[in-house]
Amino acid sequence: MPLPTARAVEVVAFIDAESVDPVAFGAGDYYARPKDEVAAKPYTLLREALSRTDKVAVVKYALRGRERLGLLRPVGEALSIQGLH
Repeated sequence: MPLPTARAVEVVAFIDAESVDPVAFGAGDYYARPKDEVAAKPYTLLREALSRTDKVAVVKYALRGRERLGLLRPVGEALSIQGLH
């Protein structure tokens, strides 16, 4: 069965960055990037909104054929996905 998040990241919730316990972090820190120019503007808007509000996004994403849960957070000019246990 194809995963719904195979080519996209699904935002589940927005939470305060300091409310996340580092013990919940799993292995792997991946950088997300927009696939094309159509996705570039929403990507930039999300990155700037997360930076301004000091929030992170809880997301579902696909990796190695499995759907996983992670945190999407701004890192400089990029967005990083940190896996969660």
